[in-house]
Amino acid sequence: MEQKKFMAKENFYEVIQEIREIVKDPENLRCTCPNTFCEWYGKCRECVAQHRYFGKHLPVCLQPILKDKINALAETAELYTDAKERSTIEDWQYVSERDNLNKQNGDNK
Repeated sequence: MEQKKFMAKENFYEVIQEIREIVKDPENLRCTCPNTFCEWYGKCRECVAQHRYFGKHLPVCLQPILKDKINALAETAELYTDAKERSTIEDWQYVSERDNLNKQNGDNK
């Protein structure tokens, strides 16, 4: 069975050229996560890596991409979607406090 091509080679090349231009703009490379207290804020590669490793959910910055599509699909099936509670600033402050305490006690975890 022959696999159907996604797009013609020339179209694919044009898309790649467009992507190359997009990633040249620093504004397109900045971290868009609203959780600025997160240890991985601004370290998108590390953030995505740990989300891939655990595989439980997408990074917050990628969730809007799927959210609208999932909501549209759920609406078609007359289903409902609920938002998950997010980590709070207090949660991240606690992590920071524990890290500082561990450093004081010589624990390198």
